[in-house]
Amino acid sequence: MSLVYDGRLAPEVPPQGEIGWVMGEQGYLEPVYATDFPFLDDNEGIVAYDLGVKGTHSGKSGGLGNTLPHDPQDPFATAEIKFCMNWLAGYVDADFGEDYLVIPSWWSWLSKHVPASYARVRVVHEDGTHIWDDYLDEDGCTPYLDVGSFTEYTLEMWTDMEKDSGTTSPKKITVLQQAADVWEDEEWAEILYFGVQTSALVDGSQYTVELKPWFGSRATNVAPVAALVLRHSGKMAYLDGMETYISTKLDGDLGCTGTYYTGYAGHVCVVFDRPYWKYVIAHEIGHRVGAGQTAWFCAGYDIDDETAVYSSNANCNCDHIPEWSNNFKGRWHCLQSREEIKTAQGEGWAHAYGTMLFNQQGSTSGNDAAFVYYKAMNYVIEDPIPWSVEVLPPIYVNAKNNITRMEQFCDDNMVRNGTEQDWLVFFTTVWQDTTNRFSAAELIAVSDLAPVTSYWSNLVWAVGVLHTVDTPKYDHFTLKGDQAGVNH
Repeated sequence: MSLVYDGRLAPEVPPQGEIGWVMGEQGYLEPVYATDFPFLDDNEGIVAYDLGVKGTHSGKSGGLGNTLPHDPQDPFATAEIKFCMNWLAGYVDADFGEDYLVIPSWWSWLSKHVPASYARVRVVHEDGTHIWDDYLDEDGCTPYLDVGSFTEYTLEMWTDMEKDSGTTSPKKITVLQQAADVWEDEEWAEILYFGVQTSALVDGSQYTVELKPWFGSRATNVAPVAALVLRHSGKMAYLDGMETYISTKLDGDLGCTGTYYTGYAGHVCVVFDRPYWKYVIAHEIGHRVGAGQTAWFCAGYDIDDETAVYSSNANCNCDHIPEWSNNFKGRWHCLQSREEIKTAQGEGWAHAYGTMLFNQQGSTSGNDAAFVYYKAMNYVIEDPIPWSVEVLPPIYVNAKNNITRMEQFCDDNMVRNGTEQDWLVFFTTVWQDTTNRFSAAELIAVSDLAPVTSYWSNLVWAVGVLHTVDTPKYDHFTLKGDQAGVNH
């Protein structure tokens, strides 16, 4: 079985102990060993993979290497196989009390396999015939496919995901690999190759084969977060027909110089180490979803000491963050800084989007609002002796804790301003608390109806129009705003 990547033919069988090939500096194929962790950090020049597979029949594991269990009495039987695919993933900011993608390490030997929900997969017969080319189901599986004995199959899996495939308005998220040169082209998605060889099958039987890669990349680590958004598309207000393209390529033709939503056509940049931070990935998707529906977008970052928004209180600015971070944009805003209200809303919304994604709505388990922050935070204590402590990320934040940061720390200039943390708490509590709670879609509708300035009074007016003044739902919205300290 030959595996082809980027027009180059890979060897048919990897040498002993090797699991694939990369293109070396001199243009020659070089072997990759199972012990080479994590060799895909740079994710350049990946050529092919031949991954060992175990088949299951009647719930029992069978076969060695990539050979399925067989019945020597029936060497020419035909059967059906359902292939279930996985990503290998792990995150720096996982296991802080959240409910989903609790995989607390990005190192390959501690990562876990996650079903490749909605990923595009092509199954190719050894004669080159495509026997299936479509998107996996919610569990990351193909339907049962007709296969023959003693036959080799290649499976190609893209970091291109589509829910409700085949409908007129599917929901789509494509993660582009490091080598991508074009937005909006799923052919630039990362591709993993798997090889399966059948031996003699039991005629008419059904088999399930679970394929688990031994390694991952930046693009494959972003894919499970994108798939979770699609899986919970209703909860996350990811609408029919919405398309998002997430690039893991730094600079180059796509123009990604940092991690951010570009503001154009669903294009998102997630570069450097950020593909290993799931809350950051969700944050940028949240910007895309909000801005894509003209809601909760950021109007600008006036945070330097020449503007009225800036606060000299160290509990209310970003002075502790290195100027060079995030391509010299790290000080533009942070969880604790005072900002123009539209910006505080936009960033607070994106923080809350990740909180919504990784926590169950309406949970009564106690810790139902785990948010993990990706920048350093500075805590200053004035009494009895002034001192400060800087906490480095990842930082757990209880997104239901009404700290009212702006009112406590940010001097007197609060009119039409806000902090990201206060708005994070507001969005989370108005969404999470079970009585008369607002869905993500309902929150977007409020912003859409309110005038573009989105001052608190305008938002309250919009809620009154949509849900009637002095009703329990209206009162819930205003109460959570008062408690979070965003009513300015």
